[in-house]
Amino acid sequence: MGFDGYIDKTALSESVIHERSSDIHDQKEIEGYEQRRDDNRVSEVFGLKNSFDDIAVGMDEKDNMTIAVRSQKEPYSPTLNSDRKLLKGKRRRTLYEHFGEFYTNPSSPGSSAYAYKARKSLSENRIMAEFCRTSDRRLTDEQKQMAPFLTLERDRLALNKIKGQQDNSPEAEEIKGRLEESVTRKTEMENRFLRKLRLARKQSAAKKGREEKASSLLFQEGHESEDEGDEDINDEKNNNKE
Repeated sequence: MGFDGYIDKTALSESVIHERSSDIHDQKEIEGYEQRRDDNRVSEVFGLKNSFDDIAVGMDEKDNMTIAVRSQKEPYSPTLNSDRKLLKGKRRRTLYEHFGEFYTNPSSPGSSAYAYKARKSLSENRIMAEFCRTSDRRLTDEQKQMAPFLTLERDRLALNKIKGQQDNSPEAEEIKGRLEESVTRKTEMENRFLRKLRLARKQSAAKKGREEKASSLLFQEGHESEDEGDEDINDEKNNNKE
């Protein structure tokens, strides 16, 4: 049994997952995602990256979530095609899905950076599920490796298969060890991604709630000021009559 289909660049990446966080109101550009002028502005809320690839998540004013995936470098490769480093807004190809939209660069759809825009009505788990399903239909294995958790289920199935064969040969044991490490790493990234996604939506909802409350208080204070003004006018009229 060879390593083809079992070992990907996750095994070559450092084990540390680097995180970054942003406030949607900072309006930070989402990394690796070039927007069109007619887009609802997407601001980055968090990102995860390893040695080679970057996953950025953004939110627009309507609370639609966008997941943008790109490569920063490739193992053993000194250069990288620009289509892998950036999803180009003006030229992007749009594929419509039941629960959102999927974007790739048209000149190299099988290897380019890509993004998935999910409807705001979806829960965090459903966003992840739909992203994975769409990726299975739309992406090559090379592209899936850019977001390691997209190949997590493949590795789980492969690990279960090799365990079921009861093959104790050195080669089988090595494959099993690599797969176990891969599943552990990808599970960690998937869990971290979901935690960050939930936190970003929770923080956005809380901030909007505070803003709505502040706006409501200002509106109420304005009405109270008008009422007090009316009372002063009435008192003045009554005094004049006396």
